[in-house]
This record gives sequence, structure tokens and C-alpha cells, in this order.
Amino acid sequence: MNPLLVAVLAILLPGQNRGVEKQAIEIAQRVSVRALDKSLEDRPFAEWFATLVGTPSTITWRFTDCGEGDGAGGGAVRDLPMCGEAVATLTRTRKAVVQIYVGRGTGPSDAALWSAAILDGNDVRFFKTLPELAAAIRAK
Repeated sequence: MNPLLVAVLAILLPGQNRGVEKQAIEIAQRVSVRALDKSLEDRPFAEWFATLVGTPSTITWRFTDCGEGDGAGGGAVRDLPMCGEAVATLTRTRKAVVQIYVGRGTGPSDAALWSAAILDGNDVRFFKTLPELAAAIRAK
């Protein structure tokens, strides 16, 4: 287990601070794509994703609850999943979105692929693996 991940997740509460959010994103950026899919090479996800989407695509990173939060919050400690999310703008209407699970608010976990999708206007296509996402991006 990554010691940084353990430290980050041990202090994480629903009202996450910017430092913890930044560290969770950094974990998602650094995780090896081989850890996410055994058929891929051993290189950081952020590097692999940037190469996949190419230039002039822009990639925006953010911290999320992996889409599992209900918005209620209410100050109670909750065991929501935590993801680093990468959103690549491929065209004016097309985006690739990948969420990397890094753990829960009450404890650490190994990083894993949570979701991968291509958004094109109102259409959303989900993919089970990173190679499937990569093939769809390359197919344009």
C-alpha cells in the first residue's frame, strides 16, 4: 500500500481540504496503468492518458466522490469512495472522462479504474477497460 495514500485517507472527512484533494489527485495521476489493467505498460496514468488524447487536447483534473454522493452531506462522516477524475477535451463536443478510485473517506485502498467514458453532446458511452476507451478515442 502506498504510504502517502494511507496518510491521505486516514485524515479525510466529508469536508475535505484542498491539500487532501490535491494529494488524492496526485495518487490517481501517478498510479501505473498496469495496476489498472494488466495488459498495459508500466507508466503513470497521467502520462499514458495525455499521450492517448494527444495535443491539442486539454486535461482537467479534479477530486470527486466517484459520483456516489447524494449531496446531503449534513456534516456526518460518510464512507464515500474517492476518485481522481481526468477530463480530456477531445473536440468542442466530445470529452473522455476517467475516474480512478483511490479509497474511501474512512480508509485506504489500492487504486483502481472506477469508470471510463466518452461524452459526445448528450451521448455517453461507458467502457469497462482502458484499452476499450483507448480504441474508441483512436477511432474518433
